[in-house]
Amino acid sequence: MKSILFLVSVLMSMSVWSQQVSLIQENQTFTVGNKNAYVLSIPYASKIQIEEELKKYLKDFGKAKSSKGEYTVLLGKDKSISDKAFDIYARVMTAKDGSPIAVFAVDLGGAFMNSREHPNQSQGFEQSLLKFGKECASKAIDKEVETEKGALKALEKEQKSLEKELGSFEKDIENYNKRIKEAEKKISEIKAIQNKKKDAFKAQESKIESIEKKRKTLN
Repeated sequence: MKSILFLVSVLMSMSVWSQQVSLIQENQTFTVGNKNAYVLSIPYASKIQIEEELKKYLKDFGKAKSSKGEYTVLLGKDKSISDKAFDIYARVMTAKDGSPIAVFAVDLGGAFMNSREHPNQSQGFEQSLLKFGKECASKAIDKEVETEKGALKALEKEQKSLEKELGSFEKDIENYNKRIKEAEKKISEIKAIQNKKKDAFKAQESKIESIEKKRKTLN
């Protein structure tokens, strides 16, 4: 049994650690054609969440425009990537395994960025993307935690309501038991009075009979 639990623990740990922000380069199709792209895998975040964060991220480079699911920043600027202006094309897609990914292509001005020909610019952009991916994943986790906390709060509210209801019924039982004891005491008292009344009743009947006997003496 311990071996099974240990194996489950290891598999769960592997599952958690396998969910990492990762970045690869491969060709992707953009409105400007098939270009070298930086493909960012972001765990825990949904496609909608990534897209919302992408809009904020692109603002750091310049004004972003969107058309048919593709975001474009023309003449963007970031000194950590390049001293010259560049164009960024970005989309949020679904990978073959069903997980959401963000893909980016950068036109440095006549050539699209890749790590082989533009190692310095590529390194700066990769660091920026990985930071974005981690922040996006972290926010997705925060959102999930917030949702689960909301569910927990609802359960706590239900629990308090049940405790209050239980307390009310327990109080009712306490009151009922008190009333039962009072009623039992009253019943005992009434029975005692009844017994006394029965004796008095018999005595009164005997008294009447004695009086009636007087009538017979008149004959």
